[in-house]
Amino acid sequence: SPYYVTNIYFGGNSRGCSQPNLTSSWVTQVHSMGWDMIPTWVGPQAPCTTFSNLIPTGNADGQGVTEATNAANTAATLGLQSGSALYYDMENYDSTNSSCRTTVSTFVNAWVRQLHARGFLGGVYGSATNASQDWVNISNPPDAVWIGKWDNNDSVFGLTPLSDSLWHNDQRIHQYKGGHNETWGGVTFNIDNDLIDAPVAAL
Repeated sequence: SPYYVTNIYFGGNSRGCSQPNLTSSWVTQVHSMGWDMIPTWVGPQAPCTTFSNLIPTGNADGQGVTEATNAANTAATLGLQSGSALYYDMENYDSTNSSCRTTVSTFVNAWVRQLHARGFLGGVYGSATNASQDWVNISNPPDAVWIGKWDNNDSVFGLTPLSDSLWHNDQRIHQYKGGHNETWGGVTFNIDNDLIDAPVAAL
């Protein structure tokens, strides 16, 4: 295939499945094949969404610290070294709900701050709107953003309304095409397409 980076959902209470085969030996083996990895943590989501696990509005900072601590501990067990970028999957939320936006901003700030304290980079996956409105002016903005915008534009720029002047220094991933089937090596599976110009896992 033409691909060389794969996402790994390595934890969080909103992760879709338990990933029992995701072990340090698997990570080492796949990395030795030439693959890089985007470690993604799928924990509680914005309180204005319909997800089952939500960020507590009264303790967003504490929850952000907890998620980052758990992510850092799990990353270490998988052999991901200091300096790895760990991405939080923050699905799209209502950009007109000020209370919700404040909660998520507080959470993201704590996520990044605590990961820095543990020696990791803090990234966030989400929408261009949420990134441009809420993650820019916090005290600890993400080191990189992974923008889900299915516009078939295989570039990390032009992700309106996110300005090209933000996270412009090798700090972007663009998920430009959603789930679809592709066949490689005789195996057909469902994937998203991304263009990567950002830090990933260090091994």
